[in-house]
Amino acid sequence: MAPVALALASSRRGPGGGVRPGAVPAGPRDCRRARGRRTGGVQASAGGLGLTSSGPLGRRRRALPGRRSAVDSLCQVTSTRGRPRRTPGSPTGLGSEQDILHAAGELFVTKGFGRTSTRAIAEGAGLQQASVYHWFGSKDEILLRLVLGTVLPSHRIADQLLASDAPGHVLLWALAYADAGLLHEDPQNLGVLYFEPALDGDQFSEFHDVRDSLHEAYRVLLERTTGEPATDVDVAMLVGLVENVITYRRRTRSPIPADTPARVADAALTLARVPDLLTDETRARGTEILAALDSPGPGSAG
Repeated sequence: MAPVALALASSRRGPGGGVRPGAVPAGPRDCRRARGRRTGGVQASAGGLGLTSSGPLGRRRRALPGRRSAVDSLCQVTSTRGRPRRTPGSPTGLGSEQDILHAAGELFVTKGFGRTSTRAIAEGAGLQQASVYHWFGSKDEILLRLVLGTVLPSHRIADQLLASDAPGHVLLWALAYADAGLLHEDPQNLGVLYFEPALDGDQFSEFHDVRDSLHEAYRVLLERTTGEPATDVDVAMLVGLVENVITYRRRTRSPIPADTPARVADAALTLARVPDLLTDETRARGTEILAALDSPGPGSAG
């Protein structure tokens, strides 16, 4: 399973192998798809303003004039410079925008969104405070970019798995494995931000649309696995199992075992009440399907 784990981790790696902090930036191929398939499903977005969500999970949303989605922001390439740096050099080596996301992610996770000021974010990024507003219109916009970056790669994987004709239990195992793996590899454990009260605001509806769409993928694959309708409780328990990786990482100071994603995926089939389908063949086929997918995250090379 090492090649798949490496591939999943690569979705959070930047040029030269450096960690991509905060939201996962899209590569050129992903941006072309996100901009070019606005009526047929967007591989990297489920709720962008003016975009539709991926494939069969999509719910069409009307574009609002003059507004860009956070996914469009992920795809934006700009050569515009902000104000001079407070300190020389980029802490992440990826430029001011990523420095801001990285600093904000660290502060939001450790201090909380409400207790973090844009001044503190700027200081953490080695920038002037005005530079934060050069890249982001508000602190809310930064939070949106960060939480979208935690869920878009899993949503993209889910969309591709739904298009597969493999057995439902194999695909459910694969989705749980991939989703848990991405949460496991996130260097800042940004999934903690899912519990921020600020996310209840309407300005974060794009994130909730993407996340709801991912949950719907779990429902579809669970029903393919069992052949029975899945209740909201069934789906919530399954997603909760996967996202427990977030809370476990938050509670413990010890490194999480490397086989955690596989153990979570195994437990998903047990929770689905099909333990007899949990075999070495299921695991092997699930990892094989993931390895054959189009690159697992918007930031992947290729």
